[in-house]
Amino acid sequence: MIHNITESSEIGDVRTTLTRTEVQYYDTFGFIILRNHFSKDEMKIITDEFNYAVELEFKDKPFEKDLPTSERAQCISFTDSTTPILATLAEDPRYYKIAEQLLGGEIIGSQGGGCLYVGDTRWHPDRVPDGRYKTAVIDKPKEYSRYSNHNFGCKFALYLEAVDANTGALRVLPRSHQQPFYGELRKIPGITDAENVHSLPGFVCATEPGDILIFNHSCWHASLGGKSGRPMISAGYYAYPRTEDQAQELRETYMHGKTLSRKYSREGKEPESLSEYDQNLNQCPLRAKWIEYKREFGYYDYNSESLEEELKEP
Repeated sequence: MIHNITESSEIGDVRTTLTRTEVQYYDTFGFIILRNHFSKDEMKIITDEFNYAVELEFKDKPFEKDLPTSERAQCISFTDSTTPILATLAEDPRYYKIAEQLLGGEIIGSQGGGCLYVGDTRWHPDRVPDGRYKTAVIDKPKEYSRYSNHNFGCKFALYLEAVDANTGALRVLPRSHQQPFYGELRKIPGITDAENVHSLPGFVCATEPGDILIFNHSCWHASLGGKSGRPMISAGYYAYPRTEDQAQELRETYMHGKTLSRKYSREGKEPESLSEYDQNLNQCPLRAKWIEYKREFGYYDYNSESLEEELKEP
């Protein structure tokens, strides 16, 4: 039955595929929760690694627990040398095999990361708006919108503490990844303003440690409530572009990611060298393939100066 889709499965059950009904649920609503995707023993290892990463990240500068909004979510870096489980989480078949299934074939994975969230998070999808960059001006009919491709990508979210409606659980707007709903939401004045986070009737994705929440990048989501510094680990995947329009959006997404990385980094700038992950020191074949795909679509091409040139004038 439908209501059993997100019910608990056997503890620690190794799952690398979804059932046909689960895929249909995800395609219909834009998200799905997989209960007990990681065992209690695995969660202890994951939590211990995350806490160690937090210790390293804030060794020289303390965590700012009084920031007013999670727009300033404080990010945690994972490396193969210090947090080998978390650094390779995106390469776990319990993640990427399911991503391949949901995105319909070849995918491009990204390094997983962690965050300590502070305050509420405004309503938003994880897509770059049409026209954000000069490169987005494509010779297309006026009614063209990239959001007709709703299977652009997906995100896997793992919360290390139990979260519910009162403690910062993610809220989603079911079916908001699909047109015309997606476009209608874009037209609501102030929908992405912080003061309006309480205004929309979202579905609360309550989870326990070990549960995985998967949601479509086009699905509108937010969160409210919760303690300062609530931890979450994420990994993202993009469908390998099948058209030039899709390739263009992926290039802009990588470009936009660099602006956010610089904006929200503790140093206020992007790294000057390749991350340990992108160096692929362990020579993981899957990661090597994704790195080549990222190079193909410009991930390594953008720096602060070029980004400033590409940004549209307000």
